[in-house]
Amino acid sequence: MTQQEPMRRMPFYSVDSTSWLSGARYGTTYEFRNGQLKVYNNKDVRKRFKRRCEELGVNYDALLADDNKTVNEWNMLQWKLYGDWLTTSPMKKKQEYWHDTVHGGEIKKVVNIDFETYEKEVIILNGEGEVYNPEDYKRSEEEITDLVAEENLPSTKEGILDIVGKGLYMECDSCTLGDRCPLYKEGNVCGIPNKEIRGANDFGEVMKILFNLQQKRILLGAMQESQDGGILDERLSKEIDRMMNMMQRFRDLVDPQDTLEIKAKGSASGGILAQIFGLNKDGGE
Repeated sequence: MTQQEPMRRMPFYSVDSTSWLSGARYGTTYEFRNGQLKVYNNKDVRKRFKRRCEELGVNYDALLADDNKTVNEWNMLQWKLYGDWLTTSPMKKKQEYWHDTVHGGEIKKVVNIDFETYEKEVIILNGEGEVYNPEDYKRSEEEITDLVAEENLPSTKEGILDIVGKGLYMECDSCTLGDRCPLYKEGNVCGIPNKEIRGANDFGEVMKILFNLQQKRILLGAMQESQDGGILDERLSKEIDRMMNMMQRFRDLVDPQDTLEIKAKGSASGGILAQIFGLNKDGGE
């Protein structure tokens, strides 16, 4: 089971899959970058992996030649990088039901079997190897009240619905960014500011935010393209096209130019043209 969405969203103890072998089977190429495992069906993408092949000890020429063993080696390393990123994420650690949040380490289950009577005794141990006591992990009502006040969390249903209605509600503890986000705060809701749109006058400010975001994407993409030896990146070209379309739409919003085009057939001295434009029978106005 290696569908990325549930692996990123939910805790897992282990994953078993042969997806990394799809390179030799179907020509698939994987690339782990910035917390994402990219999947490509176009083998030409491998041309921009020269520097990373050197870093990982992969034979670049053999990868371009579609050598099955080398392709599998590259894909295996990309999956390994992705797996390491998932399992070392502090956000993931907080979701793991087997992680001892008080003592550290793992909560373990020990099963003792009496082979004469075949009776089983199940013992749960905490991270220090002592008998697990659930009461040690419960917060008192005072602690919960203090946490809500300290983190400025909504304490009522109406407060939560207000945040949800503005599109701001996202919990830091379940966010895929985790504590990599500079605004991360344990037990808090998302602190990324959001522009509330109340009318047409707010569109300009929103468009500025979108332009700045898209501009940064293009600049980062151009930097990555340069680092990959100048090999053209189709994704960068798409982002540039998207930026141009955004600029065209913004221009239409702020500077609308209404035009009316009428096409009609007929003589100037009579018919529909004379009625619309007030032409007389002599051809004058």
